[in-house]
Amino acid sequence: LAETGRPPWVNRVLVIDTKPSVQRRRLQDRGLDPATIERLLAIQASPALRRACADDILENTGSLQALAEGVRALHARYRALAMTP
Repeated sequence: LAETGRPPWVNRVLVIDTKPSVQRRRLQDRGLDPATIERLLAIQASPALRRACADDILENTGSLQALAEGVRALHARYRALAMTP
């Protein structure tokens, strides 16, 4: 969506973002080599572009529990929005 634009049928865009250093570490923890990691990061939209197209942003820099709490809160918000005429 960041690269091609938001289609008219998409009501909201959620970006779950983290620092590039955290992305690199997580990819390395999955067994990817540094060259592959850099290629993967290079083909992604920039953080600024991803954030610019987002209606909501969750920071994924803390614990898995903190992320889950943020997801639950947004899920409740999205359900409420879906019920609004």
